[in-house]
Amino acid sequence: MTLRQKYRFPWLTVMITTISIVIFIILKSSIKQDIHNQYLYSNIGAPYAIQIYTGQYWGVLTNSFVHISYTPLFLNLIGLWIFAAFTERRLGFWRLFLLGFFATTITSMIQLTLSNDAGVGLSGVNFFFLGFILGKGLLNSLFEISYKRTLFGTAILIIFFSFYLNFTQNYTIGTEAMISGLFIGLIIGFTSEFKSQLIQIILTTTIWIGGLTTLFISPWSAEWNYSKGYIHQLNGNFSAAKKYYNNAIIIEPEHSVVKENLFIINVEELSDEALNAHQNEFYEKARHHYEELLAIDPSNTWAKDNMSRLP
Repeated sequence: MTLRQKYRFPWLTVMITTISIVIFIILKSSIKQDIHNQYLYSNIGAPYAIQIYTGQYWGVLTNSFVHISYTPLFLNLIGLWIFAAFTERRLGFWRLFLLGFFATTITSMIQLTLSNDAGVGLSGVNFFFLGFILGKGLLNSLFEISYKRTLFGTAILIIFFSFYLNFTQNYTIGTEAMISGLFIGLIIGFTSEFKSQLIQIILTTTIWIGGLTTLFISPWSAEWNYSKGYIHQLNGNFSAAKKYYNNAIIIEPEHSVVKENLFIINVEELSDEALNAHQNEFYEKARHHYEELLAIDPSNTWAKDNMSRLP
């Protein structure tokens, strides 16, 4: 086997690089043209958590191609060409495609369920491929790399430094994606060298299905509870909506959107109760509900006008 046959050209790495750069240019162009609408990030492949939980599940795949600023784009593309290209030259286009699909979706799903944000960028994917190379290299000389201990140590330092920036500077670096990518990559890379591929198939499938399940059942997540409450609110099921909203507030007390939606529900419920009592001539009960309504919404002119008409 010649060197050219042994090491393939990294076409998929080229495609991912191109897509990431094009999306970055589109994003920057849209912001420069002052196109600030709620669908901008969704349209370029990075829907918000609430959008993912309410049906835009593809976001856990496409968000990896989106970068907000030059530095993350530059660093992630360097990592892509070091780790993904290294892997693609040895495994080929389609195996890298499957690994990349698994890596981006599982790290995004873990990031989403643990932090209420699926994140953006290729950092989780790069950490996965680093882990994959290190794990596979333990049993396969073709994946042996120089300074592997240094690379692993550097990855750990980057994770700790990212934690520091998140807590002290209010950064939103996806440390959950980095950690899960690195250690899942290690496991998948190591088990891929076992004689029986059944173990790796079972392991990979179990991990991925576990991640997929969190898109539909994540009661520990404020955004998941918010999404469930929002759907019930749209359907007019206020009792169920309040249940999920209250759960979200317990998890994240300063969730402003949930507070606003709870306020809207309370206003609507009190308005219905006041109007029903008024129309049925239960005037004292109606007055009580109008007063409750004005206590939470002092500028409610409808309540003031109706209260003035009470006998």
